[in-house]
Amino acid sequence: MQKNKSLNIGIISIPLGHASVDWFIAGFWILLPFIAEEFSLNEVQVASIITIRTLFSAIVYLPSGVLAGIISRRTLYASIAVYWVIVGYFLASYSPTYIVLIISVTCAEIGSILWHPFGLSSITKILTQRKGLATALFNAGGSIAEVGSPALMSYLIRENNSFSLPGLSTPTWRSVMRFNGIIVTLFGLIVLWTSFVLFKNTTIKTSKSPRLKESFQLLKLPIIQKALVIAIIRFLAYLSILTYLSIYLSENIGKESASLQVTLFLLAGVIGSTFLGSRSDKGNRSQILISSLAFGSIATVLIPITNSLPIISVTVGLSGFFIGACTTVLVAMALDNVPDDIKAPFIGLFFAILEGFSSVALLATASIVSTWGTSSAFYFSGVLMALSIVVLIPRRGSKKSTSA
Repeated sequence: MQKNKSLNIGIISIPLGHASVDWFIAGFWILLPFIAEEFSLNEVQVASIITIRTLFSAIVYLPSGVLAGIISRRTLYASIAVYWVIVGYFLASYSPTYIVLIISVTCAEIGSILWHPFGLSSITKILTQRKGLATALFNAGGSIAEVGSPALMSYLIRENNSFSLPGLSTPTWRSVMRFNGIIVTLFGLIVLWTSFVLFKNTTIKTSKSPRLKESFQLLKLPIIQKALVIAIIRFLAYLSILTYLSIYLSENIGKESASLQVTLFLLAGVIGSTFLGSRSDKGNRSQILISSLAFGSIATVLIPITNSLPIISVTVGLSGFFIGACTTVLVAMALDNVPDDIKAPFIGLFFAILEGFSSVALLATASIVSTWGTSSAFYFSGVLMALSIVVLIPRRGSKKSTSA
């Protein structure tokens, strides 16, 4: 009984740690229009902030996965990851130029990348028979950040003419970022305590070697190849939508309403990820994924058809719901085929490839937007998601995958 109680307390460290490392980047989308205005950035320069950060993440993911698989002092590791992000974004809030901002944000994300393979592999090893639930719990932490951070940042930005942060000047994107650092610092203290409880009461098998060879061999499995291809397309669509959603809506319905719509998109993603991710443990993951991609693509294409706020809210919400669901199902689909002792290095490899391709491809979205306008980002993303369904259609004569 005591062990179960400790496990229930300790397991909080995984989603809360995820929330901590994702908190800043989750709200960063809200701040983009204000950053772009201060530094006079064009569409390509805005996309470059995300592209460079994501490309650097891809480089760090592989060694991060290896490290997460062999590390034994897991509480210390978790704490370093969280506070690395806090320090990095605090420095970013003082950036005097666009280039310094990119460097600061990119360096801050090292902590986030250190966390993801570590957190996801840990929770899937603990809940080894419920990978969909484990992935959903892990993603729930990111979802807390994706809802809480933009909601708070949009409130502070919206109230910037009458609201003062304790000890800070009238809120700008800089002071809002610093204020959120206080919140994440408190999260970090809870992560330190709960992770100590978790790893004291559970035994997680670690590897004595990097196990990279086995991780690369898993990429030969057709089901993992399918999951990876779709994940790349889905992540590109996700980055494209979030990069330009607040900018597009700011131009059409105002910055305040735009920030609320971004929050709605992310909140819907939380619900979709948790609900459909858990259901995929009991059903066919491929069928759930096909439905999510289809409905998500339709909703995304419909976002720019009108300036009517109620219709925009519906399309943005549905887009977020189904795109959010894809993440959990895709990761669970891949991890169904990965042995526990190489989960961490495989996750590092998987996300390194995912973020590497997606970051470069985001420049294609930026090029399209610079030519056809911000609304084209949604058409491009929707069409890509629809086309990705082809990957899941069984080839004639092939056997149905039991892993899907």
